[in-house]
This record gives sequence, C-alpha cells and structure tokens, in this order.
Amino acid sequence: MPPKRKSNAKSTAKRGKARGRSVEDLPTPDVNALSAAATPHFAEEGAQATTPRIWSKSPSPMSESTAAARRQEKSIERGLVASPRVNPLINIEVAIEPARAKRGRDEFDSVDPGTFPARFGLGPEQERRFKDMVSHADEARLVYAISQLPKTCTWGNLSADFEDISQVLTDAGRVRPVTTWMLVQLKRWTLRGAPEKVSVGFLPLRKIDLDAAQDVLYRLATDHDEEDRSPLVWASRWLRERKGGPRIEFESVYDLRRPVAKGEDLEEFPIESLAEGDILLVEAGVARWFTGKKRWKTRYNLEALYWLHRPDRIETPSPEKKRKTSSVLF
Repeated sequence: MPPKRKSNAKSTAKRGKARGRSVEDLPTPDVNALSAAATPHFAEEGAQATTPRIWSKSPSPMSESTAAARRQEKSIERGLVASPRVNPLINIEVAIEPARAKRGRDEFDSVDPGTFPARFGLGPEQERRFKDMVSHADEARLVYAISQLPKTCTWGNLSADFEDISQVLTDAGRVRPVTTWMLVQLKRWTLRGAPEKVSVGFLPLRKIDLDAAQDVLYRLATDHDEEDRSPLVWASRWLRERKGGPRIEFESVYDLRRPVAKGEDLEEFPIESLAEGDILLVEAGVARWFTGKKRWKTRYNLEALYWLHRPDRIETPSPEKKRKTSSVLF
C-alpha cells in the first residue's frame, strides 16, 4: 500500500478552495473580525502588538455579499465551479459545466461495458453467437470465457500424468489446466518469422472482458511492474517446449465465421490473410514465470486463434489443408 500523502496546508491556501467543493462550501468571512483585524490590537495596555490573523486589503472591510461575489468570480476563472448563464426568456440561471481536460482516446467511452460497440457492425445472428462465446463456461473441459473464470483457480502441482504443471493455472484440485476464451479485435501480431516466440496483441470487444483479462494477470502475479503494462492484452507462445528442443511452428488459426456443429471439422485460416481489426476468438491458458524467490509475473499462453468476422469486409481465405475437430457448437 503506498504511503499516505501528507497534507500541505500552505499549498492549498495558495490554490484556493479544495477541488470538488462548491462556492457555498467556502468559509464566509466575519465582517466584525475583518474590521477588528484592520489595526493591531493589544491584549492589555503596554503589551506588544500581536499579528492579526486576517488583514483586509482594502481601507474598509468589504461586505459579505461582495466578498462572496469575488470568490465566485475567481472560482469561475479557475474552472473550479460551473459558470451561471441567465436565460433571457425565463430569467433562470442555467449552470454551464466548465470545459474538461482533453482525455486520451478510449475505445470504450459511452459504451455499456457488457455490450458490443455498434462500430463492429454485427448482425443479429453474429451478436447471438458472440454472446454465447463471452458467457461460455464448460466445467467438464475447464474452458471459460475470461469473465467467467472461477476465482478458485490456482497454480498447479502435478498433472494426472505426473507432469510438473506448477507454472500453469489449474482448477482448484491443482491437477487439470484451465483454458480461457477472449472475444477480441486483433491489433498486433507476430506469427511468422519469429525466432523463438509468437505473440498477438488485441483488445476485447467488451470493456467488462478487458477489465477481466487485466485483472486475472494482475491478481495472480506477485511481481507487478507498471512499466510492463500495455493498453493491449497480449498472448504468446514459445516455439520450443524446452531449451534446445525441436521447433514447432504455430499453425493453430482456424476459420469459425459460420456456425459449426459439435464434432465438425474446422478449416484452417491462412495466417497471411489476417488483418488489423479482424474479430477473433483467442484461446489461451494462463502461465507464470519466476523473477525471484516467491516472485513471479503472469502471461497468457496462446493455444489457438479462431477467425470470426472482418467489420469492413470479409475475404474468402485460400484453400485449406489442415483441419481441426470442433468440440463445441457455435
């Protein structure tokens, strides 16, 4: 937890009123106190003069209404309060909000965090399929949409085949690895020509899924580095299972633009046909790597990509050779 920031009364006094307060919250001066403070006073005859707490800048103290009006003018100039505008027709003051600082680009502004933005141009059938994907939870196969991932998942121990899976996220029994699904828009990718690792950078279509994807990595890590944070979510995969082992190219990109039945073969989508902005279903596990004693960072381990939709145009991919059998119906 960061240390508490010490209050700075001097700095606050220079700036004026505290942010978030209204003009009515400001202290109202006491006219009698201002008048008494205009000249030094003595506790008793012969005593030294004491410094008055408040000095008036004018020869005579201003009235309470004048002081309040001046404070409001200064607050409006600083943009701390709304500027009143008088409607000449009905003579009622209408508050005009001060201009806010220009915000950075946020693709989720004014969008319900649980809905798909209209800019993707989804039809009713596509939206129905996508809603099924983002709410998917298969407890038998341990496949979950990212927002449905159980909080009971933890780091593994030994698999049923006595394989060390201590760096992989598993079910509560610490035996079976879990898989996450994220419905995303593709932004960056390196799937060809990578020396050791392939990776994809993307943004989930819904803000609720973006928050969930970032929360999973942060919550399960013990080594947090703010410099590592990215506006995109990344999933990667090493091309060698172990150092010095055989290189295995990543080819698991499939065409899922149309609904498929359980057990139906999926055609492979050519990696060369991917374009920025494509909508994909990312299938990934969660892994960690150690940075010190009892300290580790987390990442998404890329397992497969499913091509779903291109918002501006849909291209017919080249003839496919490899196929994969679908295990679910979408």
